[in-house]
Amino acid sequence: MTDRQKDNITYFNMIFSPRCYSLENGNWVVAPNTTKRGYAAAVQLKDGKLLVTGGYDSDDYLNTSEMLTEQGWQERALPPIPVVIGYHCIVQVNATTVMAIAGNNFISNLTLPNLT
Repeated sequence: MTDRQKDNITYFNMIFSPRCYSLENGNWVVAPNTTKRGYAAAVQLKDGKLLVTGGYDSDDYLNTSEMLTEQGWQERALPPIPVVIGYHCIVQVNATTVMAIAGNNFISNLTLPNLT
């Protein structure tokens, strides 16, 4: 088994990887790994931390978040997102608020109201 096969999850020919890379001085270098997740969103916060939210890990849709700090990835201190979400965008609105925009909550029988 290759290192790539050990470190990644393959799901319907899609690979979910924990590997992260950072562009530093014009070169891509290996950065600390995250949880294996696809379809997640990330935003760099004004304090320099990186927040990654939602996604899918080949077993479940996720309502978890991770924060990359100088000490590495932190997940336990963050509250869960109220719904599972993926294919979304996130932005930092101000010093205390991050907003998830659009996306998919992966509920196939969801009925939306007619707003017309």
